[in-house]
Amino acid sequence: MVPGTDFSWTEGTWGAFELAARVGQLQIDRDAFPIFADPATNARKVTGYTLGANWYWNRNVKLILNFDYNTFDGGSAAPVTAQSEKALFSRVQVQF
Repeated sequence: MVPGTDFSWTEGTWGAFELAARVGQLQIDRDAFPIFADPATNARKVTGYTLGANWYWNRNVKLILNFDYNTFDGGSAAPVTAQSEKALFSRVQVQF
């Protein structure tokens, strides 16, 4: 994305803002268990949700902030699969 105006304190312009959302899911085939993974301790399905905000200062600088939320199904013996996962990622990208 190229903003219509660049970010500038003196001119009072803010560049461009972008909001994003994504949903994804990974399901592990039954044939992977028990040969490659233990079904009692490993999740069989992961569902992820992401909300993001991007701020384009100009055509060369972009600030990115993402919040990810993941849920796990299967593998009830493992304590990690009973909990959801939350993460906050930020990035500054130059010359994209």
